[in-house]
Amino acid sequence: MGVPTRINNREFVITFINSESAEDVAKAMNLTKQQVSMKAVYLRKLGVRLPKFMYRGKDRRLEIAQLNSLIEKHKKANK
Repeated sequence: MGVPTRINNREFVITFINSESAEDVAKAMNLTKQQVSMKAVYLRKLGVRLPKFMYRGKDRRLEIAQLNSLIEKHKKANK
């Protein structure tokens, strides 16, 4: 195992709040997603009010609902 990476708290928070996902933070800071998650949990335990990223699955559910709606409209139009 290598030496643990020191992550600057200020740089992390600024990058975190300007990103849309943990993956974005990881890419921007050359970290793994696990390192980002662990750092976020650690800072939250200290009292830093980092927002949580939205789960992207909700976007898929919305898209699925819209697609199903299109199918229903198509069925009604072709009756």
